[in-house]
Amino acid sequence: MAACSNKRKKDLLTDDDISRALDIEDETDVFSEESDDFWFDTSEEDSNGDSDTSSVVNDVSYKEVSDCSHPFVPHGVARPRFAFLGVSGVNVDFDDEINVLECFQKFIDEDMWQLFAEKTNIYANQFLAANPNLKPRSRARSWMDTNPTKIKTLIELLILQGIVQKPENGIYFSERESIGTPYFSQIMTEKRFHLLLKFLHFADNSKFDPDQHQKKFYKTQPILDHLKSKFSSVYTPERSICVDKSLLLWKGRLGWIQYIPSKRSRFGVRIYKLCESSTGYVWNFIAYTGKDTIYGQRHPGEKTSSRIVLEVAHDLLDRGYCLYLDKWHTSPNLVDTLCSRKIDVVGTMRTHRKEFPDFVKRARLKKAETVAAFRKKQMIMKWKDKRDVVLVSTFHDDSMENVTTRQGVIQKPSVVLDYNKNMGGVDRNDGQFQS
Repeated sequence: MAACSNKRKKDLLTDDDISRALDIEDETDVFSEESDDFWFDTSEEDSNGDSDTSSVVNDVSYKEVSDCSHPFVPHGVARPRFAFLGVSGVNVDFDDEINVLECFQKFIDEDMWQLFAEKTNIYANQFLAANPNLKPRSRARSWMDTNPTKIKTLIELLILQGIVQKPENGIYFSERESIGTPYFSQIMTEKRFHLLLKFLHFADNSKFDPDQHQKKFYKTQPILDHLKSKFSSVYTPERSICVDKSLLLWKGRLGWIQYIPSKRSRFGVRIYKLCESSTGYVWNFIAYTGKDTIYGQRHPGEKTSSRIVLEVAHDLLDRGYCLYLDKWHTSPNLVDTLCSRKIDVVGTMRTHRKEFPDFVKRARLKKAETVAAFRKKQMIMKWKDKRDVVLVSTFHDDSMENVTTRQGVIQKPSVVLDYNKNMGGVDRNDGQFQS
């Protein structure tokens, strides 16, 4: 009887109900997605030889167009792009021969080294004042205030330790010729090295206010703020930019470590980056720390997925940039918001988003067929490849382009080719970071 009852319940489900159940995901849960972006490969390995047809619109009913909640129409043309008002390029002066050290100094300048030295001295003095009964032979009793030069030397030795790896710090200062590294002892004594490591700080612990500061990133927040400022001031990105998530490798103890199996690091700190598409240059970022993540104060009424985009791109609004997004961020409402600030958008989209056109969602397509909907400046297209692919664009139309493969020449939507070309900025940055 139970089996018969279940069968009758299944028979009552319509095709729309089944489609909706398969498609709906919890968009309110920011980090439930291991919904990593679907990347469209336009190479010959991803194409079948039987796709020699042109763009064919599926024969569907468009009676939903009259619904005022979905004011999309089934026909449209390419719309002009916003005029690009940005001036891309390097905004600082370099010597005739640019070297790695000079580039590093443009981001980590003398002000940053001075901050490191000041906060380290403050913490060391606070420690000594709070522990007056240290053992007579305690290393901390020999503390002397440091300066930016000593902090630079410490960081230099730490970088060198990543190249010349040994199981313990003490071995670097060993006098045994077989295991020692004489350079370390020539630069700094072992006692001073361990003292600087012990007291190295970037913020004043005594000024922490739980009502005003975030606890998780308080001790490193000055560094993050400084880097954000430098990233956006040293260089202005080209027209095509993208926003995507990244994973900074970390295998230590940390309460907000994320696990993303599709990323190379797999374990680490999740970071949302705005990068230049062609080079992968990071222009802005937001680090995720859990439910108390600070997304900024300029767009508090937006959903988290939209708020991230608006926050990291805030200083580039009204300049005619073209922003490439994945399906976790995009929605018809966000696209309209960005268009109102003169930002073009290209991206993938989930079909359960609010205001998504019903006739596009319900269309059943065969291989290489397309259906598109237009509203104001945005176009939403569904294209049947190996599976349904849904994209949004503010300047493409539903035209197709020829792509040469091993099987011959096939056709793919121009918006897909453009998305594949420009969406990989964050992945390009990750590859450069780990190489």
